[in-house]
Amino acid sequence: MLNLLQILKGLSSRYPEFSKRMSEAGALSAWEAAVGSTIVRNTKPLFVKDRKFFVEVPHPLWRAELSRRKNQIIQKLNDHEWNTSKGPEAPIEDIVFVEPGYLERSSERYKARYDRPSDSKKKKTK
Repeated sequence: MLNLLQILKGLSSRYPEFSKRMSEAGALSAWEAAVGSTIVRNTKPLFVKDRKFFVEVPHPLWRAELSRRKNQIIQKLNDHEWNTSKGPEAPIEDIVFVEPGYLERSSERYKARYDRPSDSKKKKTK
C-alpha cells in the first residue's frame, strides 16, 4: 500500500508545476528542521514566492544573524526530504528576512497602486 508521501512524489514527477509548489510548501514545513527551535521561537515563516522564502523576524539582531547564515539555511531547506523538485533549479534560491507588519504594508502598497477609482467616480457632474 502506498503512503501519502509516495503518492505525492508520483504526482510530482508527472506534473512539474505541482512539484514546484510541493517543494515550496515543503520548505515552509522544514523551517524548524533547518534552523532549530531557538530560531523558530524568534521567527515566523510567511510564504514562498518566486523561489524566495519570506520570513518575519522581529528583532534586528536576529535578522543580522540569520542573514549571515542564509546560505547554510537555504542548503538545508533544499536538501530536506520534502523537496520533490527533480529539476536543476532548487526550490529556494533566496531568503528574505522582513520586519513585522511587512504583509500589511505590502498589501497597502498593492492596493494604492492597483485599486483605481472607476471612471464614473472620476467624472464630475457639472
